[in-house]
Amino acid sequence: MRLGVDLRVLVRGTLTGVEEYTLELLQALLALPDGPAITGFYNAWRRAPVPRELSGHPKLSLRIGSVPNRLFAISSTFLNRPQLDQWLGGAEIVWSPHFLAAAVSPRARRVITFHDLSFERYPEFFPRRRRLWHWSQKPRQQAQAASRLIAVSHSTKADLVNLYRVAPDKVAVVHSGLASHFRPLDPADPQVVSVRKRYELTRPFVLFLGTLEPRKNVSGLIRAFDSLVRSGPETFRDLELVLAGTLGWYAGGIFAAARASPVRRRIRFLGFVPPEHKAALYSAATVFVYPSFFEGFGFPPLEAMACGTPTICSHVASLPEVVGDGALMVDPWRQDELKCAMELVLVDSHRAQELRRRGLAQAKKFSWPRAAAATLRVFEETL
Repeated sequence: MRLGVDLRVLVRGTLTGVEEYTLELLQALLALPDGPAITGFYNAWRRAPVPRELSGHPKLSLRIGSVPNRLFAISSTFLNRPQLDQWLGGAEIVWSPHFLAAAVSPRARRVITFHDLSFERYPEFFPRRRRLWHWSQKPRQQAQAASRLIAVSHSTKADLVNLYRVAPDKVAVVHSGLASHFRPLDPADPQVVSVRKRYELTRPFVLFLGTLEPRKNVSGLIRAFDSLVRSGPETFRDLELVLAGTLGWYAGGIFAAARASPVRRRIRFLGFVPPEHKAALYSAATVFVYPSFFEGFGFPPLEAMACGTPTICSHVASLPEVVGDGALMVDPWRQDELKCAMELVLVDSHRAQELRRRGLAQAKKFSWPRAAAATLRVFEETL
């Protein structure tokens, strides 16, 4: 199999959900003993260095380009040129880990991973410029033209079928994996001690980790935490709400909600957290809360469960199939329900311990080697 991969999602050097998926799954594919050699397309006018995890890998060759990706997308969409399989040395299959616009010749098969259709379900959560970008990539047309689609959840598959009218048998569901370094760490573990010191985490805390944007319902979490602290037992007076993650669009409303809170001195913003600190941060938290309105997969709740942290999340979209019975699920539109869930976990040690046990068991069902093997089967079936 001559497999080509569109690696343009990695050129910015950031590591959000799509980038993490691409990097982790590609490494797992390269590690498969029966996996094919891969040619990657790494293009941008200004690009970050090739990730060190991929640089120099014996089974990966890279075609590095300097064409502005905006120009590349326009040419691909309207001129059907350049044809990516030809740039990749005559690839039989071109895999796009995201629906970035790309043209392929009639003799090549294209496989596209769709992570979610949140921009279709909730366009109000996205600024006008981002909505324009989604429109410019023509995701519906790409989905219909591709030989095969990979959805990271059954929820995303349902959206592809219902919103884009894609035939169900064209869409394969392959759940994302989970990095092995997400595991429970003892409070005395040097990593936990170091992270607590670095971020000045001296009190018990409720943790949220993710991009700070309206879709994640962080403002709702702030209001629920406010109610929790003011109406809960005296022991909650030392409790903090720790919000970790990079700023997304419309983040100003989240900071406004924090400033308006009567318990604003108990609300902490950590900003970007490096990947090497995440497991220790999850392990240090008393409870992890992820009240998102919509997720195509939802890495953070799974990561938190793998670290043995009692987890609360929404009961919407893909989250129920990802967390199973390993998390306490709530209606994200009801702040009183979120507040009661946090209170239950914080005061009921038996419930918290049961969530830890179930969360660890559920997290073991997800791995990148398993995802890579399933993805390879999709490629083989597409030929």
